[in-house]
Amino acid sequence: MSEAAATASRSGWHEEGELGGVALRRSGRGVRVAVVDTGVDATHPWFADARIAHLHVEKKGEGYVVVPDAGGDQSGHGTACAGIIHRMVPGAELTSVRALGPDGRCSRTALIDALAHCVRAGFHVVNLSLGIDVPRRVPLKPTDHRPILSLYEVADDAWTAGVVLVASGPNVAAFRTYPGRFKALIGVGRIGAESPGAAHPPPGAPPSAPPDRGPADAPPGPPGYAEGAEELERLATARTEDYEILAPGTDVLAPALGGGERRWTGTSFAAPFVNAHVARVLAARPGLPIESVKAALHQMAGAWEGRASVGAHHPAGVMEAS
Repeated sequence: MSEAAATASRSGWHEEGELGGVALRRSGRGVRVAVVDTGVDATHPWFADARIAHLHVEKKGEGYVVVPDAGGDQSGHGTACAGIIHRMVPGAELTSVRALGPDGRCSRTALIDALAHCVRAGFHVVNLSLGIDVPRRVPLKPTDHRPILSLYEVADDAWTAGVVLVASGPNVAAFRTYPGRFKALIGVGRIGAESPGAAHPPPGAPPSAPPDRGPADAPPGPPGYAEGAEELERLATARTEDYEILAPGTDVLAPALGGGERRWTGTSFAAPFVNAHVARVLAARPGLPIESVKAALHQMAGAWEGRASVGAHHPAGVMEAS
């Protein structure tokens, strides 16, 4: 038994269960998850028992292709997102698709081609803690129409193929973010944002506080599931133009570069929680169509009604593809 599984067992956490009447397999075993981001540092202690494949997007002719990669992350953003997913569903198979550079950016064509690859490869669920930000009060530029239409078409292909896409909502209230607002996928906002424009440190920036590390004698790997487990389950329904579900995304403990940990804030870090919930549902009900997955998420969110208050939820910290 792995350390993560042993910790779960000791805390009374079980493989089979339910939340809000929805059947779950909490390990996510058998589910293939793609994380399209800045890459993943698989040497981090949180991934000691993880199975992670690595790919990256490479320029070829007028477009991009997805090819095998040695792994690694110069930003920390992708590692944090993957760490949240692995903590929630330690049995899921992770594939890192490195599409973004250390600055958190990539060409729009690279993003589209990376996402199209994930659909063709038949991943069960894809995490997109990123997006194309467009000012809300400004009409789309002619150069915006083609990439956004292409993203829409890929999202529609994913819906048809049974690939569940989970994408973070806008960075600040003044922006709309694509593809997170498409209804063919699951757009995610965050619970408990303190202000509409709450700043999030840029990729690679030092944390504002010392990294959150466990006791000196703590075993390697992510914190035991029992630590803050109830809060990690929390979802809330918020059907808006930008997203339809909220998840924890404020001061989330996740891996940081260098083998440590830090607190992260933003919809970038709310999306992985929803991704993990989707993986749990699909592990229990393989092949469940996305409309039924969405219904399950809202049913789980309903279980929280009356138990938690949801404050302002304008998200922050989304990676930008431009």
